[in-house]
Amino acid sequence: MLTASVLVLAAALGGCASHPRPDDTLPTSSTPLAAPTPLARVGVSGGTNLIGSAPAVVDRSMRAMNTLGVSLLRMDIAWPAVEPADGVWNWAATDAVVDSARRHGIEILGILDYTPAWAASCTDLRGC
Repeated sequence: MLTASVLVLAAALGGCASHPRPDDTLPTSSTPLAAPTPLARVGVSGGTNLIGSAPAVVDRSMRAMNTLGVSLLRMDIAWPAVEPADGVWNWAATDAVVDSARRHGIEILGILDYTPAWAASCTDLRGC
């Protein structure tokens, strides 16, 4: 019985050898590829969330953006945060994010928004 099983197995394996393997059907010469098409720039909005974050968090976020192919970061910059009083400027937290982005090759699209109370001509929105 064992001899019959071995013979059947040998016949089955011998039969497989006569069929080409998938690797045998692939071309052996390389085909030149066309030049790659440049990719569209990828941008994200989210830089505002990084303002005031720990340097390690900002750096890790920039590395993640690099991994995703991000080349442009939109960042809303709250005017009241960078000029809390007329003529008093504080760009430190914003600069930390911008500097990290530059180190990672990411451009910033900064949007200055929101009006500080000291600059508003009307503080009662119902009457303006």
